[in-house]
Amino acid sequence: MKYKYIKCQLEALEGKFLWHWLIKKNHEIQDTLVILFPSKGTKYNQYALQYLEELLKKRQRKNAVLLTFDQDIVSEAKLYSHVIAKVIYFSRRKALKLMKYATLYEFDDRLIIASLDEPYGRFGSRLLGLNGLTEEELFVIGVYSLFN
Repeated sequence: MKYKYIKCQLEALEGKFLWHWLIKKNHEIQDTLVILFPSKGTKYNQYALQYLEELLKKRQRKNAVLLTFDQDIVSEAKLYSHVIAKVIYFSRRKALKLMKYATLYEFDDRLIIASLDEPYGRFGSRLLGLNGLTEEELFVIGVYSLFN
């Protein structure tokens, strides 16, 4: 049990270093949102791209940087919107560590994790069908906070 706790803390620390490395290496992140796509080929990825411009307007940001290991997003993301400043290939392993850090505490409001079920402890998909909520509505309301 103690080993598992220490392992989680170390992964969160690695996530912290990853975040600071991203900020230093990519100067365009200073006044933008960073959208992390933790899964490959999900509908969440589609919703994240589809509602990106609305999210940027609400958050009063100019553009977005996408972090993903999904090759489809890497190759096609800029076709969705002109507000995507950069798409960065980000391995699943790195994504997990960054999410561990985000789970520890909310360190930066620029980071959005495009999933109803990740990081661990976010169980948004359990609300699917409740009062007629669709997966798309859950994503837009729960992850992007667009209609509140």
